[in-house]
Amino acid sequence: MTGPVGGRLIGLIAADLPGHRLTREKDGTAIFVPDGGGPTLEVGVRVEKRFLGRTEVARFRTVIPARSSGKGRLSVTQTGRFRRQGIALQVAEGTESTARFAGTLRVDPEFAESATRLDFTRFDIDLDGENCIATIELMGGSLVSIAFPPIRSYVRLHEDQREALMASLVALERITGD
Repeated sequence: MTGPVGGRLIGLIAADLPGHRLTREKDGTAIFVPDGGGPTLEVGVRVEKRFLGRTEVARFRTVIPARSSGKGRLSVTQTGRFRRQGIALQVAEGTESTARFAGTLRVDPEFAESATRLDFTRFDIDLDGENCIATIELMGGSLVSIAFPPIRSYVRLHEDQREALMASLVALERITGD
């Protein structure tokens, strides 16, 4: 289930994103605009329901204008069994131009290095012909709630993860603008 992020979680994420201004859309979407320029983050939530508990996983999304990127979908994963060694990109759907774009991302040193440092559970890139839409679910920025015993625990979005997230998005913005 995906939807707008609740007030408690958005307040915690806002505290973890210094240098960003929070705005809320009428549909409940939270948007973080960086004070010094850079990619704007739209934050939604995916809820995982479990017996006697639930986890609210923040989904960070940014839309980047992309000239001639074609249409398709890519999935970014990390390589290495016990230690991260790099990234891999799988073309979930798309054309030959999508495969070329995946190859460009794979060999770009800034994107590969920053995405390798990022603790993500899901990193998807959608190309619609005009925009590149990156959606990232991080391990940080999640709120775990248990009914019995009543416990709430927030997984912080630490500085190294904020830096890796923004560096990945800035590299993606640079690549799509080339």
